[in-house]
Amino acid sequence: MITRHEAEALLIAPGMPLEITQVETYRGIEPVFAAAPPTLRGLYESAATDATFLVHRGDRESFAQTWERASTIATWLRTVGVQPGDRVAIAMRNLPEWVHTFMAATSMGAIAVAINAL
Repeated sequence: MITRHEAEALLIAPGMPLEITQVETYRGIEPVFAAAPPTLRGLYESAATDATFLVHRGDRESFAQTWERASTIATWLRTVGVQPGDRVAIAMRNLPEWVHTFMAATSMGAIAVAINAL
């Protein structure tokens, strides 16, 4: 049996599924997963498949449909002046549109601020 520390070391070693590498960021050198997309936008784009992502009251929406709707909202946010680093308040109930808006804001580098009604 191996220890937790030994297991972690094996998983993050070069060539392994959770390989850790070092990248320079505005905060200095940071550890990151080598195989992970560098941004949330990259993650959203890489996940845009026909697989079901959201189910609400019997309606199903794929990852690709969700990303398409989020992209439309992100385009609108840009036209009204939202810039990377800006805060975008999302004040609505837990509906698919909440997810679309969250993805839109974070995909463009804005900060999504959740203000849920219920």
